[in-house]
Amino acid sequence: MSHTPGPWTLEELDDTPGFLIVGLDGQPVARVVRICFDLEKTRSWQPGVEADAHLIAAAPDMLCRLLEAIPLLEAGGWQLMADLCKNVVRRAGTDWDKMVAKAEGW
Repeated sequence: MSHTPGPWTLEELDDTPGFLIVGLDGQPVARVVRICFDLEKTRSWQPGVEADAHLIAAAPDMLCRLLEAIPLLEAGGWQLMADLCKNVVRRAGTDWDKMVAKAEGW
Protein backbone atom coordinates (compact mmCIF):
# COMPACT_ATOMS: atom_id res chain seq x y z
CA MET A 1 0.00 0.00 0.00
CA SER A 2 1.27 3.48 -0.75
CA HIS A 3 -0.12 6.89 0.05
CA THR A 4 -0.94 9.68 -2.34
CA PRO A 5 2.34 11.37 -3.25
CA GLY A 6 3.08 14.69 -1.56
CA PRO A 7 3.40 17.46 -1.09
CA TRP A 8 -0.18 17.94 0.05
CA THR A 9 -1.82 21.33 0.33
CA LEU A 10 -4.83 22.72 2.20
CA GLU A 11 -7.86 24.44 0.75
CA GLU A 12 -10.71 25.85 2.79
CA LEU A 13 -14.02 24.16 2.04
CA ASP A 14 -16.80 26.29 0.57
CA ASP A 15 -19.74 24.11 1.57
CA THR A 16 -18.90 23.47 5.23
CA PRO A 17 -16.42 24.68 7.82
CA GLY A 18 -13.23 22.72 7.33
CA PHE A 19 -10.37 21.97 5.01
CA LEU A 20 -9.73 19.83 1.97
CA ILE A 21 -6.31 18.21 1.75
CA VAL A 22 -5.24 17.99 -1.88
CA GLY A 23 -2.54 15.76 -3.38
CA LEU A 24 0.14 16.70 -5.88
CA ASP A 25 -2.15 15.59 -8.71
CA GLY A 26 -4.88 17.99 -7.57
CA GLN A 27 -7.12 15.18 -6.34
CA PRO A 28 -8.66 15.30 -2.85
CA VAL A 29 -6.89 13.21 -0.22
CA ALA A 30 -9.07 13.96 2.80
CA ARG A 31 -11.50 16.38 4.40
CA VAL A 32 -10.87 17.68 7.89
CA VAL A 33 -14.10 18.79 9.48
CA ARG A 34 -14.68 18.74 13.20
CA ILE A 35 -17.82 20.45 14.38
CA CYS A 36 -19.32 20.28 17.84
CA PHE A 37 -22.86 20.99 18.94
CA ASP A 38 -23.64 22.69 22.20
CA LEU A 39 -26.84 22.25 24.20
CA GLU A 40 -28.63 24.77 22.00
CA LYS A 41 -27.64 22.76 18.89
CA THR A 42 -25.58 25.55 17.37
CA ARG A 43 -22.61 24.53 15.27
CA SER A 44 -19.16 25.80 16.11
CA TRP A 45 -15.55 24.96 15.40
CA GLN A 46 -13.87 22.64 17.80
CA PRO A 47 -10.43 24.04 18.74
CA GLY A 48 -7.46 22.65 16.86
CA VAL A 49 -9.12 21.66 13.59
CA GLU A 50 -6.93 23.93 11.45
CA ALA A 51 -3.78 22.75 13.25
CA ASP A 52 -4.85 19.13 12.71
CA ALA A 53 -5.38 19.78 9.00
CA HIS A 54 -1.90 21.33 8.67
CA LEU A 55 -0.34 18.36 10.49
CA ILE A 56 -2.12 15.86 8.22
CA ALA A 57 -1.09 17.80 5.11
CA ALA A 58 2.56 17.76 6.26
CA ALA A 59 2.57 13.97 6.83
CA PRO A 60 3.99 12.85 3.43
CA ASP A 61 6.87 15.30 3.65
CA MET A 62 7.67 14.33 7.25
CA LEU A 63 7.58 10.61 6.42
CA CYS A 64 9.85 11.13 3.42
CA ARG A 65 12.41 13.05 5.49
CA LEU A 66 12.31 10.49 8.30
CA LEU A 67 12.84 7.61 5.89
CA GLU A 68 15.78 9.46 4.30
CA ALA A 69 17.40 10.54 7.57
CA ILE A 70 18.26 7.25 9.26
CA PRO A 71 19.98 5.55 6.28
CA LEU A 72 21.92 8.75 5.54
CA LEU A 73 23.10 8.98 9.14
CA GLU A 74 24.05 5.30 9.18
CA ALA A 75 25.85 5.47 5.82
CA GLY A 76 27.75 8.58 6.89
CA GLY A 77 29.16 6.90 9.97
CA TRP A 78 26.72 8.65 12.29
CA GLN A 79 25.29 5.49 13.84
CA LEU A 80 25.13 7.15 17.26
CA MET A 81 22.95 9.94 15.84
CA ALA A 82 20.75 7.42 13.99
CA ASP A 83 20.29 5.48 17.24
CA LEU A 84 19.47 8.72 19.05
CA CYS A 85 16.71 9.49 16.52
CA LYS A 86 15.27 6.01 16.96
CA ASN A 87 15.40 6.43 20.75
CA VAL A 88 13.42 9.66 20.51
CA VAL A 89 10.71 7.75 18.64
CA ARG A 90 10.87 4.93 21.21
CA ARG A 91 10.46 7.40 24.08
CA ALA A 92 7.31 8.67 22.40
CA GLY A 93 5.87 5.21 22.98
CA THR A 94 6.53 3.35 19.75
CA ASP A 95 9.23 1.53 17.86
CA TRP A 96 10.84 3.01 14.72
CA ASP A 97 9.89 0.08 12.48
CA LYS A 98 6.33 0.00 13.86
CA MET A 99 5.96 3.74 13.30
CA VAL A 100 7.11 3.46 9.68
CA ALA A 101 4.88 0.41 9.09
CA LYS A 102 1.88 2.27 10.53
CA ALA A 103 2.57 5.29 8.32
CA GLU A 104 2.84 3.05 5.27
CA GLY A 105 -0.36 1.17 6.12
CA TRP A 106 1.11 -2.18 7.15
